[in-house]
Amino acid sequence: TAGSLEGEAILIARLFLDGRQEASAALEIECTQPAIKPAPPPPEFFKFEHGSYIVEPGRKRRLTIQSPKEIGDKLGTDIRVTSEDDSAVIVLGNRVLLSLNRYGWYEAVIDVEGKQRGAKIALTARIHGSTLKAEAQVHVREIAGPNVRIVVEAFDGPYRALLNEEDGLVIVRVNARHPSLRRYFGAEPTFSGQESLAARLMKAEVVADEAVRSMQRKRAEKLGSEELDVERLYAQRVAMLSELLPQLHATQVPDVELRGQAAQAKSA
Repeated sequence: TAGSLEGEAILIARLFLDGRQEASAALEIECTQPAIKPAPPPPEFFKFEHGSYIVEPGRKRRLTIQSPKEIGDKLGTDIRVTSEDDSAVIVLGNRVLLSLNRYGWYEAVIDVEGKQRGAKIALTARIHGSTLKAEAQVHVREIAGPNVRIVVEAFDGPYRALLNEEDGLVIVRVNARHPSLRRYFGAEPTFSGQESLAARLMKAEVVADEAVRSMQRKRAEKLGSEELDVERLYAQRVAMLSELLPQLHATQVPDVELRGQAAQAKSA
């Protein structure tokens, strides 16, 4: 058994058959003291552990609020946390209590959930009955999964978009020169209409189509042509588009914009 002291030892095992040594093996063991992790520095003021956070759409994330002991002792430990926009990021249980951690300062955890893809909002934590507050920025990732960059450009060929993967980044090149797209995106090289509602909706459709085509091509390469079935491929395509299209539409036309248009139409 290993002791608490540092050092080296050699274990030797010998195999005997009929009283004769047939084989032997040696094992060298080095015993070292485990590294002691230094205590993190205490917070200098009432704050979130980090100034900004990224949350996956539809997912929860736990955030930590920190406070020096003297502030908690003086102002109290009852914390209220609010979101700048509950439709974008919701705080799950907006009241928490600070408690002393093993290092001697106060901490509390709060859970948030990303709702609106692409949203960037501020969270505010306040000590109840005090004007002291802490803020953090929360960014809801546009699409769950790999990082995706959509680039509008012009190139020759029949494809409305092409997909490339570079260092973990998925780049989708939308072909604004394609006959079915150029009326929405506008003339080269500026593509002045690319931020219009129609162009953004087309962008979502084209990117989803190319992403699904790429995924099905990879599956086909693994299975081989003898395993391919047209009906099965079409059913897979419909299922993948049903999952991907709502996410992409939300990145191009945020929920806030749709609510604003609905309100304008109602008041007209």
